[in-house]
Amino acid sequence: MTAHHEHTPGANLSPDGLARKQAILAQLEPTVRRRGRRRTARRAGLAATPLALLAAAWLLTTSRNPSPTPDSPPAIARTDPPEPAPTPDRTPPAPTDAPTDTLTPPPPRVVYVANDPRALDRFAAPTTATRVQRLTDEQLLAELDARGIPAGLIRTEHRVRLAFHNTTILADNRTP
Repeated sequence: MTAHHEHTPGANLSPDGLARKQAILAQLEPTVRRRGRRRTARRAGLAATPLALLAAAWLLTTSRNPSPTPDSPPAIARTDPPEPAPTPDRTPPAPTDAPTDTLTPPPPRVVYVANDPRALDRFAAPTTATRVQRLTDEQLLAELDARGIPAGLIRTEHRVRLAFHNTTILADNRTP
């Protein structure tokens, strides 16, 4: 059995070695503290990032589209046309027996606007019927050859490529 000896730092060092060790320690301590602070800040930042993203998303959704409350009144639209502005050659109409309180606007009229069921049909992109037909390799090559496009298939481990025989294909699938 070996005896267990406690290790005391600097026990086997000369006075010059001990001084050198203290100088190295003095140089390294600020670096070790700085790295520890950076590590702590990085961990705190990583922990706070999801919270900041959630807060930003919540702010964006609530500030852009305020949702109506269930007890909010329906949309109000005025249906009467605005009064024309007086022109230099036309005098304003004479006052009538209307109330003298001009600051109170007339009561609004409620107008319900119905959706047009044909709106999507008018603005939808035109669609054309497309026909999809599965072809075997031989049928594909025969179809290309019938159109004047000589080609072949190249099979590799994970891929199949269509190779054209020294021809340039134009936009309308014609060869020059």
